[in-house]
Amino acid sequence: MNSLEVNKDKSNKLEQKKNPIRELIELIIFVVVFVLFINVYLVQGYQIPTGSMEKTLLVGDRIFVNKFIYSPIPSFLKWLFPVKEPERGEIIIFKYPEDMRKVFVKRLVGLPGETLRVEDKKVYADNRRIEFPGKERFFRRWSGDYYGPVTIPSDHYFMMGDNRDNSKDSRSWGFLDKNLVRGKILCISFSIRKSKPQPRIKDKSSSNGICDIIRWDRTLNFVK
Repeated sequence: MNSLEVNKDKSNKLEQKKNPIRELIELIIFVVVFVLFINVYLVQGYQIPTGSMEKTLLVGDRIFVNKFIYSPIPSFLKWLFPVKEPERGEIIIFKYPEDMRKVFVKRLVGLPGETLRVEDKKVYADNRRIEFPGKERFFRRWSGDYYGPVTIPSDHYFMMGDNRDNSKDSRSWGFLDKNLVRGKILCISFSIRKSKPQPRIKDKSSSNGICDIIRWDRTLNFVK
């Protein structure tokens, strides 16, 4: 038997001795590390708990957030990566300035350096009307109908909820520091109603399962 045959025989024996349990453990560890990497640096899931962004986002929506898009990468490397600065109109996830344990979601309305004011529910930035047709929702009169004028500091943003009359946003807690931004909403992964709708007429064909709770029309919807 020559040396090549001996080496081949040894490698075959080593392959046969591999422990399937060890291979499974290694695979599980790899998957866990990979998922943690994705969750920490790229994409993370959140749940919408309040109606401040209705009708764009509903209570019970589960969303995916792109955490990488606003990453602080040196300017000479930005052409290599899909990163950018936050833009007006984007829906942003951020740490709540008054309680860092909480995460908020609002629409970016005002940019650094702009002078912003609200007059009779209408928003103006540097005397230019800012609106998002089909997104803004109003239903009552309240103190937030008039605000400002204020000048937004550098590296800060002015955030507002689409449900303007029921949103705790920059009109109450001030400007959002750029360092508190955590990402941009990517899509709705799926959505669950707060309570199961009751059929008007009960019959044997009525479903009582999870299908009644999930909003199927919102599943995997991209949001703007």
